[in-house]
Amino acid sequence: MNGFAYQRRTRERGFTLIELVGGLAMLGMLFGFFYPALRGVRDAQRVFERESCAVIVMANVLERIEAAGARDTASVRRVFREEFAASPLAACSGVRAMERETDAGCVLVIRRANDAVLARLEIQP
Repeated sequence: MNGFAYQRRTRERGFTLIELVGGLAMLGMLFGFFYPALRGVRDAQRVFERESCAVIVMANVLERIEAAGARDTASVRRVFREEFAASPLAACSGVRAMERETDAGCVLVIRRANDAVLARLEIQP
């Protein structure tokens, strides 16, 4: 009888294979439910970082233009290209800088791949 009682106690201490597999299945289901939400948060954070970086690039362009006192479109466009190339946005795929001359001056735009405008700046001479 002692042998039977001892075996019974050791058997109650551990988990069975079915319990372990069931626990892993539940963890897998929880991960499956929460992973898309976490991915959406990461994508939103990436968009926010790009938008804030684009605003910083435009602010730096304005500062350099004001400091140099340059209002001609050629120097504004040159400053814009330099600031964009020095920013982390230049390394991001799907982000591009556009510049266009208008009758009223110059328009500088930073866009995402889906043509959403991250930042826009109009310079008038």
